[in-house]
Amino acid sequence: MDQSPKKAGKRSVARLAIVQALYQQEFRQQPMSEVLEEFLSYRDGLPVTEEEAPQSDKNFFSELLMEISAKQERIDALMTGRLTESWTLDHLDPVVRAILRAGIFELLVREDIPVQIVLNEYIELAKAFFEGK
Repeated sequence: MDQSPKKAGKRSVARLAIVQALYQQEFRQQPMSEVLEEFLSYRDGLPVTEEEAPQSDKNFFSELLMEISAKQERIDALMTGRLTESWTLDHLDPVVRAILRAGIFELLVREDIPVQIVLNEYIELAKAFFEGK
């Protein structure tokens, strides 16, 4: 299924917000419903620099964020199963955990989005947060 450039751009912004919201929820130990409300009320579309930030797909953002939160134990179990005994989930950078949680969720549940798009989106997000390969 092809996405229009406008829709794809709004989903890219939503994915970035999802990673930020997952990070915030973990850092502040807030209920996800509070994080969602804050992002929808105060953050979406606010200026990031002197230029206006692009708007996100709010429905996509809200739906995925709440579903990821509801399935986080399952997602974390999948990640833990791929780590060595000496390297736990807690050893991963919190931003990496957020990126992996969101990406794994989309790969598992969102069959309407091609795998290559999901992989590319989250690889690009990781590059935005971290230097190097």
